[in-house]
Amino acid sequence: MADDNHNKGIDLSGRFNDSGTGVQFQNEWRPAARASSPSTPRVVRWVMENSGGYVKDEKQASYVLLGLAAAAIVVSLWLLLGRGGGPNVPLPRGAKIIYPPGEPPRLEKPLLP
Repeated sequence: MADDNHNKGIDLSGRFNDSGTGVQFQNEWRPAARASSPSTPRVVRWVMENSGGYVKDEKQASYVLLGLAAAAIVVSLWLLLGRGGGPNVPLPRGAKIIYPPGEPPRLEKPLLP
């Protein structure tokens, strides 16, 4: 008797018609989340995950990291080279700076009184 139920065909011809169940589908399209490949570097995946949706693929994440590296280089160069000259220390009254060849500049030794 159980075999009789399995051998009967199932008629689904009217099943997909509007059955009035009240089910409505939203027409909102969402792109499927791209799974990054296992060979993607961790920092690129981190940028993609923590960008708040602004960075959508690996290429954009690479550009973001390149921009951050360039900004870090510019800031470093500005801090190292952009100060403009050495320290501004006032000399004592009557002191003279001498510039011996092959040596750094220094104060002239004062004459003993």
